[in-house]
Parts: sequence; structure tokens; C-alpha cells
Amino acid sequence: MKECSAMRGLVLLALLGNVNSFSSFIQSKNIFQDSASSFRRVGHLFSTVEDAATKTIVYPPSWEDLYGLIESTNNLEEKKPLLTLYRDTNGWCPFCERVWLITRVKNIPCQEVLVNLKDKPAWFTSMVPTGLVPAVLIHEDLTAESKDASEPVSERKLVWESLDIMKALDQAFPDSPRMVYDSREYEEAAEILNTMSSDGFKFVYQNSSLSNADKIERKMAFNTALDNVDSLMKKYPGSFILGKEFTGLDAIAVPMLERWRHQLPLSNELDILAGRDGISAWFDAMDSFAPYKERVAGDKYSWSAVTSFFLKIFGSGSDPSAETLAAMERAEKATVELMSGFSSQVPTEAVVVTTDIDSQKKATLEAAKRLILNHNAVIADCTNPDPKTQADLNRATDDGAAEVADIALRALAASLLNDDSSVAQVPPELAESTEKSEVAAKAMRVIAGRLCVPRDMGAPAAGILRRELMLFADCLNSKCVQV
Repeated sequence: MKECSAMRGLVLLALLGNVNSFSSFIQSKNIFQDSASSFRRVGHLFSTVEDAATKTIVYPPSWEDLYGLIESTNNLEEKKPLLTLYRDTNGWCPFCERVWLITRVKNIPCQEVLVNLKDKPAWFTSMVPTGLVPAVLIHEDLTAESKDASEPVSERKLVWESLDIMKALDQAFPDSPRMVYDSREYEEAAEILNTMSSDGFKFVYQNSSLSNADKIERKMAFNTALDNVDSLMKKYPGSFILGKEFTGLDAIAVPMLERWRHQLPLSNELDILAGRDGISAWFDAMDSFAPYKERVAGDKYSWSAVTSFFLKIFGSGSDPSAETLAAMERAEKATVELMSGFSSQVPTEAVVVTTDIDSQKKATLEAAKRLILNHNAVIADCTNPDPKTQADLNRATDDGAAEVADIALRALAASLLNDDSSVAQVPPELAESTEKSEVAAKAMRVIAGRLCVPRDMGAPAAGILRRELMLFADCLNSKCVQV
């Protein structure tokens, strides 16, 4: 299925709003290409950083100290990238998502260049004929060593269109898991998925001119397409669409099914999993599949938080219908309920936290790194007096709020890098002032609500960071732990 511009226009928006807000720090720094696994967990940071002149403990540490710490603990040599992936800044484009996921399944060393879809740079539109993402630049000069030395090798090979990219990656990296197959089973399954996507878009993105009969017809067609996908996912023995191995079909299916799983119960009162145990079992497999769950997957909170905003753009116009208003109310209610569960100590729908110790350490380090590298933009967003999106979140706009948020976030970052599992300790400057501690708590809650997956980080890392932000906010309000 070619990536038509009409379909892209619906799905390539910054789904949590203005990309110049909390996500702007991601656009300005290519931090997505970094691997949190390259950092060791270190212990008791805030008990070892000392001021050189006074020899007294400095808490919380400076951002420079925190940054230096994660840099100094990078004890693994990063592999030279064999591929450059050009994708959207928000991590929501379904066509980018399928390629992004495949690069992780194939374990290809990859550098990512994020392209602002609202303002594409001239160099990108000049380089890619369609001007669309995704695109990849295969570093054939570095992959050539596995090929026949007698064959001439070009320096770089540019490929665009996600389906063409999938085939090109199979060819360029033959020792990695194959994604695309020239078989009847693969082609038939691809057609079933193509029909589901087409009927799904017709059902979800309806205009006000449609008659009730047209709406009913589109819903029936979509449900039939989902039933066919459900049957497909039960056809072959194994966890994935064609059986035991993940293929390109799974990469094609997951971007839209993921969105519909979380959004359609709110926007259309349709549960795509109800009565479909094939799709449900497939999601069980995908949700435990590391290349997907650790970085590429969106989470329920992010999709719920964006649903109301999405409806305002596509479903309301200047005079929203009663049906649209009801859907927006459902989405807003669900978002509030999920946010109330952020501080849970166990994995929930709101807190996607892995229970595996090594994976948890990896996710915690990812959260710490994202926070440390991008603290300026995070602070600017949570204290913004004129937010463009999620205006219902109570920003910390008090005098001196940015300075207070800075202190609190440094304490939180130190806690994330600390070996124990205790809540971040309240810095003395905040503990001594009820006013400051309350402002800091407000800022922490805003950041938790603004955190978007996979735009800002992977779901496990986001679950940990949201939980720690909310627990620290509670601690700031009551000053439960003091240094």
C-alpha cells in the first residue's frame, strides 16, 4: 500500500499538539539514536558530589555534574551506524513506525534524523523526491564487507516509501531476520491488512455530510475487515501473523491497530478486541516483544490524552455535534483517570513498568538521560503561561517557578541515577518553603501529564518517570523526606 498524502495528512500531526512545546527538545537534539543500555547504573550520586571549596555535600547536583556522570559511565563503544533513518519528530507516523520497528528487529546500528513535518527543511525535500518520511540512507560503503568484493559499491543508497524500504533492508542486511516474503501466504495476508487499513480510515475519519446509512455501512465494513484480520491471526500456529516469527506484516499491522485499540473506545465507542481473541493474542505477543515495547510502542495514556485534541481537529469544526462532544468528554475523563494512576507502585494501564530488573534499570537510565539532556525545554514547558495544547494542565506560572522546577528536577534526576528505589529527597531550599515546594509539586505533575510516548521516550521509561514525578510531587506537598 502506497503512503497516500491524504492518509498521511490525518495521521502525521503532532498528536499531543504543538511540536514546539514539550517535544521541542527532542527535535533540537538527536537523542533518540542514543541507547540507554550503554550506561551503567551508579549508586548514591547525591552523597558523593562535593563542593571543592567547602567540602560540603551539594544537593541537588548541577546539570553539568549529572550530564558528566552519564557521559563518564558510557563504558561501551557505540557501533558505527550502517543506516540513517529520516522519520517524524513525534514518533506517530504509521509509515515511519513500521520502518523504525524493523530497524530494531534487525538490530541495525542506526542514526535517526528527525524531520519536522510542519516545516520540512529544504535539504530534505531536495534529497527525497516525494518530500515524505520515512526515508533511509543505507551506508553501502560500510555494509559492503559482507558482499562480493568484486561488485562495485556506491557510497550511499537512498530509499523512500516504507514498503520499498522494507525490501531494501532485507537486501542490504541479508544476515538479519527477513521481513518481506515472495509467497502466496504473505501476499494474501498483506491484502487483508490493506483492506483493514482502508476501511478503518473510512470509518474513523468521517465528514459531517455522510448520511446515517453511509456511517452504518462504513462501520459494518470496518468490523468485517477486523474479523478477517482476527481470523488471519489465528490461521498459523505461533504468536505473530505468519506464525512463530515476526515479519513485515506485523510491522505493517501494529501502527494502526495500536491506535485503534486505545482510541476507538473513546472516540467511537468501539472496542476492536471485543470477541476477537486472535487480535488479542497477537497484542499479547507484541506487548512483550522487546524491539516494539521498549521504544516504538505508544501507551494508553498518550493515545487517550491526544484523542480529545484529535477530535477537535477532525470531528468538531466550529459547531461540534453532541456525539463529538460526548466523545471528547469520554477522552478527557479517561485521561484524568489514567493520570491518577501514575504513582502506582505496580505495573498498571497507566504505568507501563517492566518487572525484569535489567530491563527496569535500562528504562530508568533512559528516563534519566532524556531528562538530563533536555531539562531546559522541559522546564520551559511546565512553566509556560500560554500553552498551545493541554491547557487544562495547571502550569506552574508562579514567580520564580522555573528556578524552583529546576531544583526539583535535578533532585529527581539524581534519584533516578541512584541505586536505591526511594523517592527523590526534597532539597533543603524547597523543604524550607511551603510555597516553593508546592510550586515544584505542581511542575512535577505537569511534566508527568505532558510526557508523551513514543515521542519523548519508550513506554517503560515513561512509566517509571511519570511514577517518580508523581511520587515526588506528593512528597513535595507533604515534605515527607528531607535532606
